[in-house]
Amino acid sequence: MKIRHFFILALVITVGFFVFFAAGTPKEEEAELGGELKILGWEGYDAPMQVLTEKYGIEIKPTYISNNDEIFTKLKAGAKYDIITPNHSVVPQLIDNDLIIPLDTSKIPNYAEIFPQFKEFDWNRRGDDLYTAIFTWGSNCINYNPDLIDPIESWLELSDPAMKGKFVLLDDTIGVITAGAKALGIRENTNLLTKQQLDEVGELLNQWVANAKAVSPSIGEIVSMLVNKEVAMWASGWEAVDVWAQAEGVPITHTYVKEGTLVFIDSYAICSS
Repeated sequence: MKIRHFFILALVITVGFFVFFAAGTPKEEEAELGGELKILGWEGYDAPMQVLTEKYGIEIKPTYISNNDEIFTKLKAGAKYDIITPNHSVVPQLIDNDLIIPLDTSKIPNYAEIFPQFKEFDWNRRGDDLYTAIFTWGSNCINYNPDLIDPIESWLELSDPAMKGKFVLLDDTIGVITAGAKALGIRENTNLLTKQQLDEVGELLNQWVANAKAVSPSIGEIVSMLVNKEVAMWASGWEAVDVWAQAEGVPITHTYVKEGTLVFIDSYAICSS
């Protein structure tokens, strides 16, 4: 993923999507936009929404997640949010449990501007109903500071005693299990591991955790650790972190390991309650 793609796509779709949400039903469309928007999703995905505060006075109230499972768990437990930013892997269960509502793309004029490939998936549809507006994609790369460390070439290097205290992990179940599975040569669907495979992955992840400086609950904390040079690397990271760290004068960049990594497609969706 090119970093600029994330911000361009987010800005392209954000205003149209959220104006549609704020407008509501035809009966309510004449009402002035305002109030608050409660968002549950990844840190950074709320940044493009600040245009709604500047333009319409809408207060953005984000709750940040560290893994996508939190979205389903919180909504299923009855938590109230307006907008969520689910990964493609959890969208089907959100639809099947009536936790999100279909979108009317005629009320989202900017939807026409997103890449055509993002309109061809079936995991965010049921029949003719579209449930999410895809706005970005990416992968779990390796973010690192080239002034402090050489980039790793394999996930297995995280088990090396020489790496102890030099990297941080995110408390992201899907991301780290996928990384561990790929490190062990598992190429099939990493969401469908056998018990034996999961046990093997768990043993490897225990080595990584023992070597890590910390297992962080948030991306913001990880950015701070990289900027403050508490760690030299974020394993199973995110390309956008380069931009935030570089803005603070720290030359964070990223690379990819030979075994491959998790890729994701993220969307905006409107909660049903």
